[in-house]
Amino acid sequence: MTRRTKPNPDAQIINIIRDIQNQQCYSVGYRRMTVEVNNRGIKANRKKIQRIMKENELLSVVRSKRYSPEAYKRRKELKENIPENLLKRNFTSGTPRKVFVTDITYLFTTSGVYYLNIIEDLFNREIVAWKIGDSPDAKLCIDTVKILANYCPLKDTIIHSDQGSTYTSYDYRDYLKSLGVKQSCSYRGECWDNAAMESFNGILKTECLYNRYTKKDFKECKIKKDRVFASVRNFIAYYNNYRTKPLLGNLSPREYLIRNPRGTLPVILAA
Repeated sequence: MTRRTKPNPDAQIINIIRDIQNQQCYSVGYRRMTVEVNNRGIKANRKKIQRIMKENELLSVVRSKRYSPEAYKRRKELKENIPENLLKRNFTSGTPRKVFVTDITYLFTTSGVYYLNIIEDLFNREIVAWKIGDSPDAKLCIDTVKILANYCPLKDTIIHSDQGSTYTSYDYRDYLKSLGVKQSCSYRGECWDNAAMESFNGILKTECLYNRYTKKDFKECKIKKDRVFASVRNFIAYYNNYRTKPLLGNLSPREYLIRNPRGTLPVILAA
């Protein structure tokens, strides 16, 4: 006697979903598919529709998940545990090499877009470390901090940044923690929370790049990489050593550090 195969209770739903995906080139996600199925008189919740679509390879190919469930959980934990904003827009420091701000800015060249990561000391507004990379990733920012760590101890210092994914990544946060650094982050969407760094970025672009190459040519990637990099390197040296600031009593950052009795630590001029 031949055993009869039990009919699949979800067969009707599977056929409906398959027909919809074929018509829409597999662009319908499980949430919208739940609505479509229910509109056809079949009651089913999202979890059931998602399960059926997954089991029968009927999931949407649009905006597919880039990470595993474990990775998404880890990324969620990152967002929920952003470091506190320790500065709260107080961009001053009474001691050199104790409070730093950092940011990444774009460098447009004929060879593509590069990324300049900068660390500034709030004591004298000096650029104490910088590095150019081809990706705005954690490695670029970690390497920049390493340059600073080679010159002065960073235990119990503060490094403040925005909430960019690079600065909130586990790799970057773990590295700062290993050095004993207190990490600080701006509130989300508040550019003024890192105004000191934004100010330097504006100075760099207007006094180093736009005036030499014009804003249009620079933004349209018409300047060779070597010229852009050399301009940045020379400008940072000029900024630290010679560009006076009213905030510092019309002294350059380096002059202010030298004249101030607390300014006994070495000065970093380039990366």
